[in-house]
Amino acid sequence: MIVIEQQPATDELKKWVNQGLGSHAIEMTGFNEKFEPVMFVAYENGNVAGSFLVEKFWGALHIKYVYVDVLFRGRGIATQLMEKAIAYGKKVQLSFCLR
Repeated sequence: MIVIEQQPATDELKKWVNQGLGSHAIEMTGFNEKFEPVMFVAYENGNVAGSFLVEKFWGALHIKYVYVDVLFRGRGIATQLMEKAIAYGKKVQLSFCLR
C-alpha cells in the first residue's frame, strides 16, 4: 500500500528528485547538457519593471522565475518578456520553439 505524507523539502529529497528527473530527461531526449540561466529584464526610465529567468537544458527552454513589480502589473510586461524568451528559444533552435 502506498502512503503519502507531507513533509519538508529536505536537501536529500530535492537531490533524489533532481537526479531522477535528470536521468529520465536524458533518457527521453538524448540531451545531457545544462547551460547558465538567461535573464530578460524590462526597464522603464531606468527602473526594473520585471524579469524573466530561463534555462536551456534537455533540449527545451525552462521558465524558472517570472516577476513583475507591483507598480508595473497589468501592462503586458510579462507577456512581452515571454515573447522575448520564445524568440531566444527559436534563435538557439530549441525543438519546442521551431515551427
